[in-house]
Amino acid sequence: MKRLVHKWTFAKRMKAFFLASIVLVSLLVLLLTTWISANNLRVNTEKLVQNQLELLATSYNGSLEQYKNTCRAILMNDSVQDFLEGDSDRVVQVENQQSAREMLTQIYNSNDNINFIALLKEDSGEYLYRGSGVSYADFEDSWEKDWQESQPGSGAMRLSYSNNYFKGSQYTLSVYYPAYSNQIVGKSYGILCINFQDIFLESLSVKKQISDTEYSELMLVDTEGNVISGQEMEEEQEISGIAAYLDGTNGSFQKDGKLVSYYKIGSWNYYLLSVTPLNKLYHTSMRTIWVVSLLLILVIFGLSAIAGRQFSRIYAPLDDIVREMARVSEGKMDVRINAEPLGKDFEPMADGFNTMMDKLEASMEEIRVKQEQLSQTRLNALQSQIQPHFLYNTLDCIHWQAVADGNREISTLVKALASYYRICLSKGKDIIPLSEELQHIEYYVLIQNMRYDNRLHLDINVDEKYRQVLLPKLTLQPLVENAVEHGIERREGVNGNIFIWVEECGNGDIVLRVANSGNGMTEARVAQMNEYLAANAADFGYGVRNVNKRIQLLFGQEYGLHYEVNAWQGVTAAITLPAEKDSGLSDGDSDAGKEAGSFGGVNV
Repeated sequence: MKRLVHKWTFAKRMKAFFLASIVLVSLLVLLLTTWISANNLRVNTEKLVQNQLELLATSYNGSLEQYKNTCRAILMNDSVQDFLEGDSDRVVQVENQQSAREMLTQIYNSNDNINFIALLKEDSGEYLYRGSGVSYADFEDSWEKDWQESQPGSGAMRLSYSNNYFKGSQYTLSVYYPAYSNQIVGKSYGILCINFQDIFLESLSVKKQISDTEYSELMLVDTEGNVISGQEMEEEQEISGIAAYLDGTNGSFQKDGKLVSYYKIGSWNYYLLSVTPLNKLYHTSMRTIWVVSLLLILVIFGLSAIAGRQFSRIYAPLDDIVREMARVSEGKMDVRINAEPLGKDFEPMADGFNTMMDKLEASMEEIRVKQEQLSQTRLNALQSQIQPHFLYNTLDCIHWQAVADGNREISTLVKALASYYRICLSKGKDIIPLSEELQHIEYYVLIQNMRYDNRLHLDINVDEKYRQVLLPKLTLQPLVENAVEHGIERREGVNGNIFIWVEECGNGDIVLRVANSGNGMTEARVAQMNEYLAANAADFGYGVRNVNKRIQLLFGQEYGLHYEVNAWQGVTAAITLPAEKDSGLSDGDSDAGKEAGSFGGVNV
């Protein structure tokens, strides 16, 4: 099977997977629907049957209590007691029989459902009988058998529902009650038998309809599971194992493919049972399940047809892409895809991928070299835009003209500017010591004080041990320029302070800080500036972004620039640098100050 699937196309695999998923989901839906439907139907049926059984049990409890009361009323009668106790005087005995017979006749005539009443004396076998349909002989022949088949009802009372009387032509209810003496406690003289035409027990032999297609059988059983009345009377007199389930007043259980609900009849030793075959109970649900199954089958076939067309359509562009990849690819790569286990559809794609990777491997080194060259070119372009010979010649002319005119301020300004640009150029070096960068800032501030009438104050507090730390040239100038613009230029007539100092981090790196006493700035604005700087936003200052990018390019992403609010109501630019890290981008002596240059007779 695995080898067969391996030969399938991608579209065929996807179609098979989709079809299997739909079938699986459909089966799960069908099973879940079946379980929910069957469970709900069973629960609802149990509730309905329990309500019916409660009503029937309550009603029949009243009937049984009435039977008991009738028996007690007869036995409490004085004439009946006199008959049972007997008398040696024959005349008196005949009178007692007559009085008792009249009393039985009165009870018989007042109850339409009584077939007969019989009062038996145990010692003599004599009995009184009042009724119709059963002769004295039939009664004498049948009552002992029927008595033995009777079952306990409540207390000493026993019940028998059988066809022992009336020559087996019908089922009737016989109630047997011991004939106790009213004078002597526990003394029994005989048995009272009343035979009733019990309509309720007769109705139990008829199926009770719950709905259009669901039926249940009602029956009366004793606590041992013996059937008193019901459809199963003719077949069996006991439901096997049912006694173990009859617990409490009411309940339900499933047994032998049937749902059985029971309800106890008052204080009697009888239960009303409703027995519903589960196959009939679930008949409606099964019809629903068949309908749902048919719909699911139709859906599966429909989705399979649609999926087949869609997968074929989807796979066609993918095949085109694979062919294009194979044509475009020209080189090789270190990483390879094993095309064999992927199947015939992915073999061209894998071959094309391997070919392109070969080419990319050869191109990556070339791109890396070009990128380094481009980065160096950009770095050099940012710092080498002024031709040194033309600049120095021009400044030399201005200097001597100022000396000739006796203008010392112009002469000083030009000498400072020459020294400023000498450090800027640094003979083509990109990395210079911090000492040279600080000297560069001193010249820059000197030039700016000519413009701002000496309103700038520069405070450099850098320990000698940090002055040889290397950093890209022109790192501090854009930051000091921003400090001048925002701290001095926009505050006319107000002096400004610029502070530069170095702090050492715990990991050995240093933080070079440039602070100004500006107009003040909120924490939110400073945070926004840092976000713009991190994102290299185009609308943020070019010079500042250039400083940050050069530091990160030379030393790594963990170094660079960020802003902080300071105690002078201004902003501090904090630059993180490696304390002892040589980038290797400049050769020879980096100390431009060691190499004296002649300019107007003054060493700068």
